[in-house]
Amino acid sequence: MTKKHLLGSSILLFLLFLCLGTMIVGAWVVFLVGRGATMSETQEYVVKGPFTHMTVTNPVGEVKIQPVTTKGTFSVHIRKRVRDSWLGDRSKMRRVLDTMRVDVEESNGELRIRVQRPPMADTLRSVSVDLLISVPEHIDIDLTQEVGEITVEEVTGVLHIKDGVGSIILDKVTLLGGSTVDVDTGNIRFSGRLPDTGTVRLATGVGSITMALSPENAFALQTSTGVGHIKVKLPTKTYDSKGSLQLEVGKAPTATLVAQTETGSIDIEVKQ
Repeated sequence: MTKKHLLGSSILLFLLFLCLGTMIVGAWVVFLVGRGATMSETQEYVVKGPFTHMTVTNPVGEVKIQPVTTKGTFSVHIRKRVRDSWLGDRSKMRRVLDTMRVDVEESNGELRIRVQRPPMADTLRSVSVDLLISVPEHIDIDLTQEVGEITVEEVTGVLHIKDGVGSIILDKVTLLGGSTVDVDTGNIRFSGRLPDTGTVRLATGVGSITMALSPENAFALQTSTGVGHIKVKLPTKTYDSKGSLQLEVGKAPTATLVAQTETGSIDIEVKQ
């Protein structure tokens, strides 16, 4: 092999290694920038109580409400979190974390929790607050959130829940008359009991509604969907429909269940 050929092969090999190295470095940069940097902070409030009503306002995050494990001890666990790229300004992330407020107030049997984001939070990739709230078994709840999942477990009360984007999960919950559960984009999953009297309304814009109900419930059912399928499974019969379905479940019902979706299915099962 001539010197000319050797020189050409060396140059080609050098270019191949250069391209490979550039690709590896680029991949790491994309990975690190894409993964980003996170700062977080936790707080814990022990609430004196007792209280019978709770109001929660949270722009972005996850909210979980559960019954207390120790009698008479109610608590609010808060996790604040900010995220930006690895190339982001760490001092700004820290300022956002420090100035993001979570107000917890008690007054006249009511617990109020309000998350307030500083204006500069919108300049970061992600700013959120997760709330884990332990409450009495019987409590009325008003909860509003813009983005994030909401979970409520094993409580009884009048619930008014509004979510912009995110799923709503009600597990072993007893909804009393006047309760409303509404999400613009996301699914609703409910298991538990309906009231003996009064109206309960569940609605989604884009998303499905799934319910597993107690066999002791008697209710008038009103369902409708713009684009989707409706299925109601009773112990003795199953109903399938498109568009809308109305029927009475149980004997002489004095409660009404309204389930509505614009785009999404509705599945209801009354357990035996």
